[in-house]
Amino acid sequence: MESVKSSTIHGPRGDVNVENLLQDLQDNVHKLKDRFKSGYAGNEEVTTVLRLGNAVQRYMSTQPPEPQAEPANGTGWRPV
Repeated sequence: MESVKSSTIHGPRGDVNVENLLQDLQDNVHKLKDRFKSGYAGNEEVTTVLRLGNAVQRYMSTQPPEPQAEPANGTGWRPV
Protein backbone atom coordinates (compact mmCIF):
# COMPACT_ATOMS: atom_id res chain seq x y z
CA MET A 1 0.00 0.00 0.00
CA GLU A 2 2.88 2.39 0.67
CA SER A 3 3.99 2.19 -2.96
CA VAL A 4 0.50 3.26 -4.06
CA LYS A 5 0.36 6.01 -1.44
CA SER A 6 3.68 7.49 -2.60
CA SER A 7 2.79 7.35 -6.30
CA THR A 8 1.55 9.99 -8.72
CA ILE A 9 -1.57 9.72 -10.87
CA HIS A 10 -1.00 10.95 -14.42
CA GLY A 11 -4.33 11.99 -15.85
CA PRO A 12 -5.92 14.26 -18.44
CA ARG A 13 -6.19 17.08 -15.89
CA GLY A 14 -2.54 16.79 -14.88
CA ASP A 15 -0.55 14.92 -12.25
CA VAL A 16 -1.91 14.22 -8.76
CA ASN A 17 0.14 13.12 -5.76
CA VAL A 18 -1.80 10.20 -4.20
CA GLU A 19 -0.67 10.99 -0.66
CA ASN A 20 -1.92 14.57 -0.99
CA LEU A 21 -5.20 13.37 -2.51
CA LEU A 22 -5.75 10.97 0.41
CA GLN A 23 -4.97 13.73 2.91
CA ASP A 24 -7.44 16.06 1.16
CA LEU A 25 -10.07 13.33 1.30
CA GLN A 26 -9.47 12.77 5.02
CA ASP A 27 -9.55 16.51 5.76
CA ASN A 28 -12.80 16.93 3.84
CA VAL A 29 -14.43 13.97 5.57
CA HIS A 30 -13.63 15.60 8.91
CA LYS A 31 -14.99 18.94 7.64
CA LEU A 32 -18.16 17.18 6.49
CA LYS A 33 -18.61 15.53 9.90
CA ASP A 34 -18.25 18.92 11.59
CA ARG A 35 -20.72 20.69 9.30
CA PHE A 36 -23.35 18.02 8.69
CA LYS A 37 -26.03 19.14 11.14
CA SER A 38 -29.82 19.13 11.08
CA GLY A 39 -29.89 22.81 10.06
CA TYR A 40 -27.27 22.50 7.31
CA ALA A 41 -27.13 19.66 4.81
CA GLY A 42 -23.49 20.23 3.80
CA ASN A 43 -24.11 19.92 0.06
CA GLU A 44 -20.77 21.43 -0.93
CA GLU A 45 -18.87 19.25 1.54
CA VAL A 46 -20.70 16.10 0.40
CA THR A 47 -19.93 16.89 -3.23
CA THR A 48 -16.24 17.37 -2.43
CA VAL A 49 -15.99 14.10 -0.48
CA LEU A 50 -17.76 12.19 -3.25
CA ARG A 51 -15.53 13.72 -5.94
CA LEU A 52 -12.34 12.88 -4.04
CA GLY A 53 -13.57 9.41 -3.13
CA ASN A 54 -14.45 8.74 -6.75
CA ALA A 55 -10.94 9.80 -7.83
CA VAL A 56 -9.42 7.37 -5.32
CA GLN A 57 -11.74 4.57 -6.47
CA ARG A 58 -10.91 5.15 -10.16
CA TYR A 59 -7.19 5.03 -9.43
CA MET A 60 -7.40 1.99 -7.16
CA SER A 61 -9.43 0.10 -9.75
CA THR A 62 -6.41 0.31 -12.08
CA GLN A 63 -4.06 -1.21 -9.50
CA PRO A 64 -3.56 -4.95 -9.10
CA PRO A 65 -4.85 -6.07 -5.70
CA GLU A 66 -2.47 -7.50 -3.15
CA PRO A 67 -3.09 -11.26 -3.03
CA GLN A 68 -3.80 -11.43 0.71
CA ALA A 69 -6.05 -8.35 0.55
CA GLU A 70 -8.40 -9.56 -2.20
CA PRO A 71 -11.93 -9.65 -0.78
CA ALA A 72 -14.48 -12.26 -1.77
CA ASN A 73 -16.44 -9.79 -3.92
CA GLY A 74 -13.52 -9.49 -6.39
CA THR A 75 -13.51 -5.68 -6.57
CA GLY A 76 -10.28 -5.07 -4.65
CA TRP A 77 -12.30 -3.18 -2.03
CA ARG A 78 -13.71 -4.56 1.18
CA PRO A 79 -17.42 -3.86 1.74
CA VAL A 80 -18.12 -1.07 4.22
